[in-house]
Formats: sequence, C-alpha cells, structure tokens
Amino acid sequence: MEGFRPSIFYFILNTPTPPMKKLLFSLILLSLFGLSHAQHSAAKPGEMVIIEGDYFGDPIDGYNLYLPKTYPSSIQSYPILIYLCGGSSVGGEIDVVKRWPIPKLLVEETDMSLERNQYALDSFIVVAPHMKAGPFRERQWYLNEGAIEMILSEIYEKYNADPYRVYITGLSRGGHGTWGLISKMGDQFAAAVPIAGETHGVEGYDKMLNLPIWTVHNTGDNTVGDGDTKKIVKKLEELTGEEFLKLESPTGAGSTYLSHNRIYSSVPKEGHDAWSPMYESVEFYKWLLKHRIKD
Repeated sequence: MEGFRPSIFYFILNTPTPPMKKLLFSLILLSLFGLSHAQHSAAKPGEMVIIEGDYFGDPIDGYNLYLPKTYPSSIQSYPILIYLCGGSSVGGEIDVVKRWPIPKLLVEETDMSLERNQYALDSFIVVAPHMKAGPFRERQWYLNEGAIEMILSEIYEKYNADPYRVYITGLSRGGHGTWGLISKMGDQFAAAVPIAGETHGVEGYDKMLNLPIWTVHNTGDNTVGDGDTKKIVKKLEELTGEEFLKLESPTGAGSTYLSHNRIYSSVPKEGHDAWSPMYESVEFYKWLLKHRIKD
C-alpha cells in the first residue's frame, strides 16, 4: 500500500481540474492516507519557522514558513509565495535558506514605513523548501513536484491560503527548478519568476502558455549563461504569439511592467547575482500580486 500512495496523489493532482477541486482532493488524500509527516512549529505572524517533513522519501526534508505580519485576517485569504533556493543552500540545516533573499529579507527587515516591506512582509505566506545534500543531478527541484504538491496541501490545510494566488520563484538552481516545475504544474501557479536559471528540467510548454512569467538573467553571467533564458523566451513567443516586454532593468522600475504578463529582464551586467535587485524591489511583489488563476 505504501507504493500505492504516490501514484494516486500524482494522478489526482495532475488531472486538469480547477485549483479548488485539486485542493479538496489533496486534503482528502492527506486525511485518508496520512501522506504528510511534517512536524509543525508554532507559526506566528511576522516570523519564520522551520517545518520538518518526510515527502515520499524525496530529498526535500522540510521548509521555512513565514506568515504575514497581519495574519490571520478574517476578511481575506493570503497568497502563497514559493521560493526555491540555489545550490549554496542545498544540504546543512533547513534554516540555511534564510541566508539568501527572500527569506533573509523577511527575517531581517523591520521598517514597515518602507513600501517594499509593506508588500514583502505583509502580503504572502512564504514557503522556502530545503533539500538534503547529494548528487547535483538528483538534487533538482523539478524532480520533486510530488513533494511541492504535498507542501502546498499542508499549507492549504493549516492556514488561510488562497489556491488561486500561488506564485513561484527561484534563483540559480531554483531558477532551473522554477522553469521545470511550471512545465509540469504551471496550471497551479498564478505567476512565475525564474531567475538566472537553465531549462534542462522543462518537459513541455503547454502548461506555461497562459502563465504570467517574469524572467531575469544577467548577460555576463559566467556561472549559468543566459542562453537557455533567451531560447525559452523566444520559444514561448513563437508558441503564443505574445512578445515579452524586454527590459535591461532587473526590477522594471520606471517602465510599464505592471501592464505586462510576460517580461524578460536581460540585464547588461557581469556576475551570477541577478536576483538581489529583483527580490529587494517593490516592483517584484506588486507584479506578483496583480495575478490570479482564472476560474
């Protein structure tokens, strides 16, 4: 029976059903089969806690969870922002992810007079998964969609979360993972922001065709070249007939970015770090929040 559980879970959650139905199915599975073995710390608004878990034996061993400062609110449900870390945060303790943005910003920032902080610290339930150390080819986010599904189901079950506003982003290896996961489960996300990633995990384009995407890559990135990003932007433009807004700014500041669902920031800059300016900007959070999965 143990081997039977994942196949049922994958089948139900990958059928073409609306988010609310998938939510219902996933909660039923969690209840009937006890798929989740997460150990939940007491999550408090405005704080980040560690959640340890066992997800089908996948390399994902838990996640960092952040609740908005005003959580809970009786008049709203909160969007979920999934953040996929890069290779430097694979292995070690689960909270190693907090050394990098976005989690670092959530932990260290306190000034709520800043517009960026008002959005970043009080708009999203943030989920930052962690992976155990291991071979590069086996430690890829896009190989672990089942674990991501389970984590989302836990969030839906325990918190006031909106399944129609789930966003995903990641840097470097997390950028690979974002591209790969949206190719498999893009219909479950309202928007995606892959940064400095390759596309070797992409298995098809159908689930990306209607998904708002903002991708960012430095032209002088010698760690992960921007060739894959250029190619997939061109491919999606060909498949949809919709051009990406082309920017040289990583943040879109001063542009018409909010009126575009597809954006490619090709930044004329050396180095791998295309994410810090993006995650530290208010534009990133504003753009995400304008998107919602349509019924």
